[in-house]
Amino acid sequence: MASIHGPRGGSLACNAGVRGLAQLDGYLYVLQVCRGSTDIAVHDTSLKRITTVVRRLTVPGLRDGCDLAACTRHRCLYVADVGSDSVHRLYGLDATLNFQSWPVGDKPWGLSVTSVC
Repeated sequence: MASIHGPRGGSLACNAGVRGLAQLDGYLYVLQVCRGSTDIAVHDTSLKRITTVVRRLTVPGLRDGCDLAACTRHRCLYVADVGSDSVHRLYGLDATLNFQSWPVGDKPWGLSVTSVC
């Protein structure tokens, strides 16, 4: 199961490198590398100051996330991981966060989601 953390450092902490962006249900998800770890910063787009991080998501097994995509139909996020040649799926974003991953056999350098995901 993935974990949810409260805000750490308020805004984009430690000049993190951004690897992917996705918007879903009023939140902006930012895949970033910070201090050697990859996590997802969550920003509430309804706030006046969108730079404030409202929580962080840590994905177990995520080694080198390089892209992020959102599926509005299934209300989930997909993370491309070139470090483990896999794609991770996060779902239950507003309640109990769940996690699933599967190998893709090569480096998944980019993700996109169609309307029939």
